[in-house]
Amino acid sequence: MKKIIKKFTDGKLDGRYLVYLDGQLIERGKYEFGKKERIWIRYYKNGNIKSERYYYNDKLSDFYNFYYPTGEIFVTGEFSENKRIEVWKFYDKNKKIKMIRKYSMDKESG
Repeated sequence: MKKIIKKFTDGKLDGRYLVYLDGQLIERGKYEFGKKERIWIRYYKNGNIKSERYYYNDKLSDFYNFYYPTGEIFVTGEFSENKRIEVWKFYDKNKKIKMIRKYSMDKESG
């Protein structure tokens, strides 16, 4: 069963936001005046972090990390206003870089 813990201020989501599935935390983050803000984290069923992403003014901004279920990093990158920017690195399960992509406003740039 899914359970969401949330708070409203003046009809808008405001404060911590927690999502549980069958009693286990699967996502946590924070709203400020109805907009996603700061770090949001998702979890695998085994408790390991699935993804970490940062929001500013309800848009993906700054860092983004995605992990294998075993905990090793899979993807690292950055966003600016919901668009991929800069260098994105993709890793194999042995933590070795298997691919690098560079983005400018969500388009590959080289």
